[in-house]
Amino acid sequence: MCPTKCNAECSPGYYETSITSCSPDLYPTCDAISEGVTCPAGAFDVAGTADTVSFFAGSESEVAGYVDAPGTSAKFNIPIGMARTPDGLSLLVADASSSTIRYIDIASRAVTTLAGSGTAGYVDDVYGTNAKFSNAQGVAVSPDGLTAYVAEYDNNRIRSIVIATGYVSTLAGNGDGATKDGIGEAAEFKRPVGIAITPDGLHLLVTEYGGHVVRKVDISTRQVTTLAGSELGADGTDDGIGKDARFNEPRGIAISPSGAVAIVTDHASHRVRSIIIASGAVTTIAGAGAGYVDGTGASALFTRPAAVAFDPTGDGSWVVVGDRRTIRVVDLGTRVVTTIVGSLDTTGNVVGSGASSRVNLVTGLEFSLDGQTLYASEKINNVIKAIEMCPTKCNAECGSGYYQTSITSCSPDLYPTCSGASSSSSSSSSSRSSSSSSSSSSSSSMSSSSSSSSSSSSSSSFHTACGGCAFWKTLQGELYRLDALGGTCVPSSCVGALSLTFQSGVSSISSGVFDGFSSVTELDLSGNGLTSLPDGAFDGLSSLQNLFLHSNALTSLPSSIPIGVFDQLPSSFLKLGVDTDLACYPALPYGAYQDSGGSPFSPPATCQYCASGTYSLTTGTEPCSACTNACPEGQVEVTSCSATSDIACEEYFTLWGVQACGGCMFVRTASFVLYRMDEPGSTCVPSSCTKNLIFSSQGLTAFSSGVFDGLTSVTTMSLYNNSDTLAFQDDLFSSLTSLQTMRLSHHYHTALPGVTCTELRFQTYRCKVD
Repeated sequence: MCPTKCNAECSPGYYETSITSCSPDLYPTCDAISEGVTCPAGAFDVAGTADTVSFFAGSESEVAGYVDAPGTSAKFNIPIGMARTPDGLSLLVADASSSTIRYIDIASRAVTTLAGSGTAGYVDDVYGTNAKFSNAQGVAVSPDGLTAYVAEYDNNRIRSIVIATGYVSTLAGNGDGATKDGIGEAAEFKRPVGIAITPDGLHLLVTEYGGHVVRKVDISTRQVTTLAGSELGADGTDDGIGKDARFNEPRGIAISPSGAVAIVTDHASHRVRSIIIASGAVTTIAGAGAGYVDGTGASALFTRPAAVAFDPTGDGSWVVVGDRRTIRVVDLGTRVVTTIVGSLDTTGNVVGSGASSRVNLVTGLEFSLDGQTLYASEKINNVIKAIEMCPTKCNAECGSGYYQTSITSCSPDLYPTCSGASSSSSSSSSSRSSSSSSSSSSSSSMSSSSSSSSSSSSSSSFHTACGGCAFWKTLQGELYRLDALGGTCVPSSCVGALSLTFQSGVSSISSGVFDGFSSVTELDLSGNGLTSLPDGAFDGLSSLQNLFLHSNALTSLPSSIPIGVFDQLPSSFLKLGVDTDLACYPALPYGAYQDSGGSPFSPPATCQYCASGTYSLTTGTEPCSACTNACPEGQVEVTSCSATSDIACEEYFTLWGVQACGGCMFVRTASFVLYRMDEPGSTCVPSSCTKNLIFSSQGLTAFSSGVFDGLTSVTTMSLYNNSDTLAFQDDLFSSLTSLQTMRLSHHYHTALPGVTCTELRFQTYRCKVD
């Protein structure tokens, strides 16, 4: 008697606790998820989810060493601080006992050495492995991704590394172990450990483990001052402003996304402290003495907390903190401390769910760019682990009468973005609507879009599912596709006619809504409020023969419509209707156009629409001709086939000293425009080109459209000494996502669209695609 539950799902902002038995409403019992709590199973639902924690890099068996290799084949020797590059592609790790800065490619997990020789010492103003560090413990990366800053415990210095070249120099400190303000080498540090950079890239904050203070470094002037703590080296736990505050071996430090607050793990006082950066005001957030206890404020206990990190996608309301046995979430507003990884009782080296995993002295924490993964370095285990912060979506489903348009990234609520379906509901969905509305009014953690949707919930799909696909429209009239209730959308299994005539009106069509419907022969979109159709709207309808668009308000058609509609006449037809006001009508034989009553009519004006791969040089009723397939040998295509033109070719000339790359050959025309074509005997695969591309001294005046498209692995390009009037299109470099270095004539570097460059040396620039 109860075969379905009437789409009974909790509204966004609520999670399901039970399904009721067969009763008049058939809805689940839903509890509101209170603000600041992410999942009903605990913070982030990490603790109870299998395979949350995994080995990322370094030996799984706790073996110390110094080996560059992929993943768990690599070895670390007491990894401490970590920092992520702003592009989200790499991690830098301060490997203390090997006295190196290691570089991890996140996608491949390959570990290499950025700087340091592997033996302790102090060698400066050199490149890469020629440099020497001694007990490097903290690392931070500038917001532009160009420079890394290192806190050196034994050398009592702050070093800088140019990431592109590995060039190492000293920013501040002279090796003497003392707390002394000053400029550059005139300043002194006493056992610097933690280091963080402000979001504007102007200042560093450094924790002095031996001096019990937090220092501030102006990067441009190299001026070092004391932000908080006693300059006399007095330790303690006192809150206060600036020099009146006391720390006891401060270690980890992280700066909020806004740049207003720094969070410090006060190692020997077993506390988590906050600093208002503008005033130096210090407050204790949580902790009161050694122990392993979750709780609120002083009732929570840590044992030598060492690492701390903010979620990069969040609002700065919480941090993660690592200590000897655990990784915990600290809510900075409520001061509630919750364990998400490890055990309050024991250490170890175990992966799995957060609750079953074991860690041993977490000294570094860093999030992925999207906040979904947390990386943890463990001093005792000599390993980097990965923690998936969003393994589940907390039963996050759209409520009845809503359809899902996206899943949010890892944020405090973790619920999908839902849009309300417009009204045509049954009595059961109306009952559900009132239930959802009353529930939704108590949820304060939802986004405004979800909240507004919740107030007007009703209805289901407007169309009987075809191929497991159902079609919905939003309250704003946009057409969407999703899985039908109890099924999975397989567009190719929808065969024959597809009628989507909505008397209540569809005003627009979402991108890709018809993709994959390759067996549909007839599509009826008549009787809606359509004013336009997106380009490519019908590209997936490869078998389409009949298209009904009458009784809309269209003023244009997509640039491409499947060949069956225009070329398989007279059996196929485009039914537009006399009420359509197009600027250009496809030139079709009489009878192809019919009004809403089925009577043929002649459109007021015609123009030629040619199918893909064909063209017509004139408008009107001239037939379409097939485009030329390829240019003759020795010529390059300079104009592509379009509806109004065949391809055009020009003689090309090879470039001096420029080799083919990834099957792609670069050539120029007589007018010195750079083009790309297939290398003879090969097919151009731009993504497989990993060489440095050198186009210097070629006399280039311009670039053809798309010449650099897809070159995602190219790191270095030279455009030095070409025409002074060399022009750059707006999207020319947009695909060069791995670009690091360019050699440029001086006046070029500020003219590159979408690229930011900083001079490294004469005519050589560190560049990054914006």
